[in-house]
Amino acid sequence: MKLVMNKFVVALMIVFLIFRVFVAVKAQSGDAFIVSPIDINVEIGLIFISFICILLVMRRLKVGGVIYALTFFAYFGVDIYNQVMKVFTDSEFNLNIGMNFISSIFGIIMGILALMNIASYNVKVEKDVKTEWFYDNKGLDREKDKRDDNNNYRIM
Repeated sequence: MKLVMNKFVVALMIVFLIFRVFVAVKAQSGDAFIVSPIDINVEIGLIFISFICILLVMRRLKVGGVIYALTFFAYFGVDIYNQVMKVFTDSEFNLNIGMNFISSIFGIIMGILALMNIASYNVKVEKDVKTEWFYDNKGLDREKDKRDDNNNYRIM
């Protein structure tokens, strides 16, 4: 079950990465979109860091999950603080503030899920059983090499 949860968390991370790429492309092109990044340059850097960390999380390396969580906490935590302060100081709440807040909350949740996923020590990267019997079985190779050819092929 933990392996399924690992794949589910990685799939969510990939979907959120695609969403953030879409947000960055829309912001860079100047099109209006319901979610806007804090800073487009930081957003692009976050996308590349996220991609590398997703690869590390798929390989079950703890450093990938920790870096992913810390960068998301730092980036989206500031955004949550800014959105809450806009609501308290300006006393207005519009759709843009709400969607940025929800997107940032989801980013924080993704960081927590990455930490929880990596924190489970029992789940390791499994070998591919479809190919490992062929490449890792030296005894089978020796056995096949040592046997004699008992076939009597005759040429007329």
